[in-house]
Parts: sequence; C-alpha cells; structure tokens
Amino acid sequence: MQPKVAKTMEIQHLHSIQDISKQYMTGDLPVLVLCSDTQQYICKYMRPNNSNYGK
Repeated sequence: MQPKVAKTMEIQHLHSIQDISKQYMTGDLPVLVLCSDTQQYICKYMRPNNSNYGK
C-alpha cells in the first residue's frame, strides 16, 4: 500500500487593474479593488501607503 500524498491547491495570483475604489473604516481598513479577473474583491493585506485612498 502506498502512503497517501497530500494534494495542494494552486491559488490564482491576481493583480489590481484599477486604483482602490473604496476603503472600509473597520479595524483592518480593508479596501475594495478590481482585479485582473474583472471581479471586485475586498482585501486587507499588503496595502500600500493609504494617502491615495478615497481620492
């Protein structure tokens, strides 16, 4: 009997294709972005300097 091998799932890497469109005023200050798959996502990590938000 061969040992079971854990399968890993590859996650598609997306890139924003527009400036941040909204910042939510909650604890982590997540932002709404339009990504390369043409879907909008709320993201809360790896934010740049927030001086451009809301402009």
